[in-house]
Amino acid sequence: GSITVTARSLSLLNGGQIASNTYGAGNSGNLNIHADKILLDGQGNTTGFSVSSYNKTMVGAGDAGSISVTAKSLNLLNGGRVSSNTYGTGDAGNIDIKVEDVLIDDKGNSSTSIRSNSYNETLTQAGHAGTVSMTGDSLTVLNNGAVSSSTWGVGNSGNINIEMSKVLVDGQGNNALIRTKAYTLTQAGNAGTVSITGDSLTVLNHGEIGSNTWGIGNAGNVKINVSKILVDGQGDSAWIASNSENKILTQAGDAGVVDITGDSLTINSGQITSTTWGAGNAGNVVFNVTKVLVDGQSNGAWIASTSNNLS
Repeated sequence: GSITVTARSLSLLNGGQIASNTYGAGNSGNLNIHADKILLDGQGNTTGFSVSSYNKTMVGAGDAGSISVTAKSLNLLNGGRVSSNTYGTGDAGNIDIKVEDVLIDDKGNSSTSIRSNSYNETLTQAGHAGTVSMTGDSLTVLNNGAVSSSTWGVGNSGNINIEMSKVLVDGQGNNALIRTKAYTLTQAGNAGTVSITGDSLTVLNHGEIGSNTWGIGNAGNVKINVSKILVDGQGDSAWIASNSENKILTQAGDAGVVDITGDSLTINSGQITSTTWGAGNAGNVVFNVTKVLVDGQSNGAWIASTSNNLS
């Protein structure tokens, strides 16, 4: 069944979890979390809210439920996670975050995230990942933190829809991601779209917003509708991109469209691109921006739609 938690303050630490899973034909329940303050601190261990469909072999396996989180603040640290996944033919559930202030700080652990994934690489009827939706005032993604939806098989990844006044993605020399991705070379799952709406968007120091494909599935479109946009690699690089990364397949998927709307856009040592490295087509890059500044700062800065296929 479903799980509903209502509290003033909710903390899950060091491997603590609230979960609803299915291993057979029945669906898992939904998670409904309501609190003023929520802390998910893994302290190096996987910790948090999860729903999953685990059956890898059954045709007609149950679907994972949805996750709904409503709060004033949600902090995910050092292995904290909100996740909905499928490992078989069942679909992963959607994740709906309605929180004023969200912090995702992995601290270099590489597992702190809000994510929905389709993991099955072998089934011909693998389930789809769910959509991740976030609404609130601020979203901060730091130091290997991620908001993501990915597929490893024929199931599609979900979309990511973010409506936040302020969004900061800062890799701090590692990676920090808001991204959909299709990973498997020979399966036809597509990556979903990424949509961000707000007042300010800042992507720094190996931060990335994008949709990519490694195989025959297509990458999704990336749509940004934000008043003030800064992409600053701070001596390294930072990206807003949709890419087709496979260099060997003769039927590689296409990159998507990158569509930017805003009042001002500044790119310092960063990139806004739609690129292909193989047989897939690059997508269009579309701007409707009042003021644009592109400054390579001796490291290079690009707005580009590029085919790098040399074969």
